[in-house]
Amino acid sequence: MMAAAQCTSAVSSFEKVDFLKLQNGSDIRGVAVAGVKGEPVNLTEPVTKAIAASFAAWLLEKKKPAESKRLRISVGHDSRISAQKLQDAVSHGIASTGVDVIQYGLASTPAMFNSTLTEDENFLCPVDGSIMITGLWMFSNGIPRYEL
Repeated sequence: MMAAAQCTSAVSSFEKVDFLKLQNGSDIRGVAVAGVKGEPVNLTEPVTKAIAASFAAWLLEKKKPAESKRLRISVGHDSRISAQKLQDAVSHGIASTGVDVIQYGLASTPAMFNSTLTEDENFLCPVDGSIMITGLWMFSNGIPRYEL
């Protein structure tokens, strides 16, 4: 578990980005940073922190916890090479809002979803929200094409 800590680095260029447009039912999907047409988009650490902080701020607004209760967000990732770096950026973004982070490390998407439902304090569950770091995939001729 990573204790909530204040993030000293500002992400001012992303403060006005409407990350709420990515909300899709119970999860977030879509392109957070469109980039330049024809060029690959790299998910940088500052952007990752900004997206995670925005999610935590949205969750705080939605749940409106009492002062005595701190919210918890679980973070899991797939097996990509950049997973640890992205998990750290997500964790710092969340912690910068005063929300506690529970790092699950390598996990499946269903496991992260279940961390919001399972009632077991031994695993710090249930959490108030969850983030799964995973790759974008698209279908090409009915076959999933993965783009990491």
